[in-house]
Amino acid sequence: SHLQSLVGFFAVCRALVAPREVSGRLGETLSLQCWYTRGYEGYNKYWCRGASRDSCRKVVETAGPDAPRQRGRVSITDNRVFCVILLTVERLAEEDAGSYWCGVERLGRDLMEPVRVVVLPGNAATRKALRRRPSSGASRACSSPATPGTTWWPRPRGSPGRTAAASPWPTSAPGAPSASPWGTCRGTTPAPTSAASGCRGGTSATPWR
Repeated sequence: SHLQSLVGFFAVCRALVAPREVSGRLGETLSLQCWYTRGYEGYNKYWCRGASRDSCRKVVETAGPDAPRQRGRVSITDNRVFCVILLTVERLAEEDAGSYWCGVERLGRDLMEPVRVVVLPGNAATRKALRRRPSSGASRACSSPATPGTTWWPRPRGSPGRTAAASPWPTSAPGAPSASPWGTCRGTTPAPTSAASGCRGGTSATPWR
């Protein structure tokens, strides 16, 4: 389709592709995907919050092979077969709105793409439930990091509006995509010589709890 061709074009020309803006309703689950080119499968992937690259503080990171990493209400998964990073936020709250970055940690300058999170008003039942919910308590574990939904892809310059694409995550096998939007994991970026090790930088307090 035309959308798949556009996403494929972005993937070949850029090492990391992320939606410029995602939105979700208050109290519901928000999911988004970031795609990277082959050669970065073994690198640490992360989700950080901040208005700029330099001020961005990590919320969650993978730092491990293919296993979901979760902190409170937010989790991150790196699927190395299809070169996709899946981020899931449970029980979306008003304070979750803001500027974030999807990143790939590497030697030198990290690959980073900005993502704006917008929190829409929930329905009456959701707002009532949130008012009754205690302010503290343990977060429940997410049985599956994947939530089928809608992904907003970055639009090319000069084109009005934004285009929605159905999520590639199959309902028959949660947690693993059947295919990337442009077919297979591909790209012209060569594999880096060595992977960065460890967690670079600190993590500040976040609303994801």
